Amino acid sequence: MLHAKPASPKPGSRCLRCFLLSLVLISFFCLDCRRAAAPPAIKYNLLVISIDTCRADHLTCYGYNRDTSPHLDQLAKEGVLFEDVTAASSWTVPSHMSMFTSLYPSVHKVQEASALAEGIPTLAECLAKSGYVTAAFVSAATMNHWFGFNRGFQFYDDYTVSRSEPNQFRKVVTGHLVTEQAAKWLQKHSRENFFLFLHYFDCHGDYISPAPFNEKFDPDYKGKENGRFIGMWPADKRASVSVMDLAHIVALYDGGIAYTDEQVGKIFQLLQDLRLSEKTLVIILSDHGEGFLEHGLFTHGNSLYEELLRVPLILRLPGVIPAGKRVAGNVSHVDLMPTVMGLLQQAGPLKMQGIDLSPAILSDQPVPERLIYSELAYNGIYLRAVRWGDRKLLGSMKRTLAGAQLEELVGGREKVIAGADLKKDCPEAMLRALTMGPASIAEAKAGQAKEPDADLLSRLKSLGYAQ
Repeated sequence: MLHAKPASPKPGSRCLRCFLLSLVLISFFCLDCRRAAAPPAIKYNLLVISIDTCRADHLTCYGYNRDTSPHLDQLAKEGVLFEDVTAASSWTVPSHMSMFTSLYPSVHKVQEASALAEGIPTLAECLAKSGYVTAAFVSAATMNHWFGFNRGFQFYDDYTVSRSEPNQFRKVVTGHLVTEQAAKWLQKHSRENFFLFLHYFDCHGDYISPAPFNEKFDPDYKGKENGRFIGMWPADKRASVSVMDLAHIVALYDGGIAYTDEQVGKIFQLLQDLRLSEKTLVIILSDHGEGFLEHGLFTHGNSLYEELLRVPLILRLPGVIPAGKRVAGNVSHVDLMPTVMGLLQQAGPLKMQGIDLSPAILSDQPVPERLIYSELAYNGIYLRAVRWGDRKLLGSMKRTLAGAQLEELVGGREKVIAGADLKKDCPEAMLRALTMGPASIAEAKAGQAKEPDADLLSRLKSLGYAQ
């Protein structure tokens, strides 16, 4: 068979291609969020609550055997719960930035000492451009404005909590401060269309909760473990921890979830009192989970195992979102932004890596099966996990299959497929995804590398996030 010979490039065609490519890259990061073609009859408010370090399988509405989450359970009864949600990373900074930008960590590039590059649009920027009043109240140094989380928020409070106990940041309860500040803001802005983001941190180590939550799930414990600094335990201590002590550490963690649930319940009640419940899209989610030696490790940010990646996602909007619905199918942090824009009938950026889940929420349309990524580039660890249905490929971010393992996911747990031949047993698309990552077009826009100031660096170190 004869094939036509490719035409030789004409003079100047290379420049033309480069010019066109530059236009594509500019549009990828264009800050001008497109206007919605048909604005909704009612302009709904948006409340997004992130519960840091909250495993989905430790909430009662996700099948947990403890009553940790009565207010979240009620929210799930009144809205929709996604059963299989995968975090974009296993620590706070990259996961939240994926929520805010609908880009995976290796694309937005906010992972270690870097801030969000100029020109990458955020959820808050798009909603502010559509006329929303925007505010956020956060409770950890990992949500500091330095990373770019404040972009698009007209008011971003990352200082109230930090001023509460500056020298003992990990040893105090902070949830009530977030609730109090948010309540004041809501009362002031209840007549405006708003986007409010709240970040609660009391599920995070050191698992300090006020009474009665500190003893709620293990009141008879007589041992010495208090859950502090378990992420720093050496391997031999982790291997020798008793069943009783480990159970107590988990009980302290669950107490933090129950305390946070109570705080979130106060926000829900305030929405009701202000007659905002019917006008507000409420979303609950978490940035990552927590490890309790399922794979020999405590805490998070050290692996991409399922205990760190399975997070909750619950949405409620009375009269729009069906009550009591549960949606199967794997979804991701990057789906938050397009889903919000879809439900609010607002237009998002020209390029998002997530999908709009509103068809699965508002109808019986299933979530499309696709590749889902999780990535970790932190403290010398460079890992990537790729999900496709009930298969997960876990390996390095360094463009190699060496050391990669294929796993089967059953009931939220993973099992290594022993003796798997990756090239035979794994779809080629997954192999390519592991080595190449979620996208290459964004490599033209690196994160803004810079050094945190001394105060922020000190707080990050106190949380175990910097050396």
